Amino acid sequence: MNEVVGMRTAWISPPMPVSGETRMEINYAVNRVRLLERIGVDLLLFDDRAGNFIPGDWAGDDPRSEPAIPGVDPAVLAPIIGRGTDTIGIGLALAPTSYPPFMAARLLSTLDHYVDGRAAWNVVIADAPATGAQPSDAAPDMAAVAIDYVGACRALWGSWDPDALVLDVESGVFADPSHVRDANYVGPFFKTRGPLNTTPSRQRDALPVTHVARSDAGLRFAAACADVVVLTGTNADEVAGASRRLKSELENRERRRDELVVLVAVSPQVSASAAGAADRPVSQAAWSVAMDGSFVDIAASMRDLIGAAEADGVAVVGQLDGEFISDFGRVLRELRGPARPVRSGETLRARLHTAGPTHA
Repeated sequence: MNEVVGMRTAWISPPMPVSGETRMEINYAVNRVRLLERIGVDLLLFDDRAGNFIPGDWAGDDPRSEPAIPGVDPAVLAPIIGRGTDTIGIGLALAPTSYPPFMAARLLSTLDHYVDGRAAWNVVIADAPATGAQPSDAAPDMAAVAIDYVGACRALWGSWDPDALVLDVESGVFADPSHVRDANYVGPFFKTRGPLNTTPSRQRDALPVTHVARSDAGLRFAAACADVVVLTGTNADEVAGASRRLKSELENRERRRDELVVLVAVSPQVSASAAGAADRPVSQAAWSVAMDGSFVDIAASMRDLIGAAEADGVAVVGQLDGEFISDFGRVLRELRGPARPVRSGETLRARLHTAGPTHA
């Protein structure tokens, strides 16, 4: 079987459930993400169930059982996992209805500081967020709202020049005020003056923006300003259709296809005959391509799916289950061979090999 050269991988996880003592332990979460790191997963994306719970979004949701039970806040969990890992990217899910732009920009910049340039922003678009907040009474197009929201945050990140920090202890000068300015961002839905009151992180305004595109609005948003987009669908035809629509949106925005990483959402499950053990149930989203079979079978199915969608890799949807992660590791070795070594201190953007941000 031919290897998929340069393949990227992400893992989309629902928040840690609030029940079950073992899973509530921080060490449990950190150890499971270390397993993802070991098998060569590039990026962990937290699904924003904590702030944007959508009933029926995950197959088998039942308010009396997991994973429908709201989990812990990923904004608290993300930096802890980041400090316990070395190379994997940590994608924090935030929606335009979660925080004002100033608070979101400050939170993401702080996260990027503490995970040494491995942070990503998983922008969530939801028509009916659980918080009940709305940016404007006249904002039916959530894609336009999200584009404006990202623009406001990037303006705040850009309010510090690269040479603004002086850090001269002898003279007592922390920063050169002539290199720190107001953002003065005014968009159709958000406005913010700035400047941001935290120092620039390693990735600055190039902090990767990701999006799981579950609608045409999501594809419009991704084409406008995402660096990583996850295509969704229940079969190859649906995913290929989403890929064609994304290409059309990119052309409308005059963006090149190679400016962003395109992944396909999958829910693989290794069969009992291949694993030598009972089948292990995993969380499967209704918007992902289900795959079942041996390691070789699943690897072949992923290769075909990546080709049909003209994608760069896959995004696995599932709980942070140790055996499930190990199974996927064997699938990855079958599909792409050994994981690409990650250089020490490499930022997430450098690992993904994406260009700088596109300001919409």
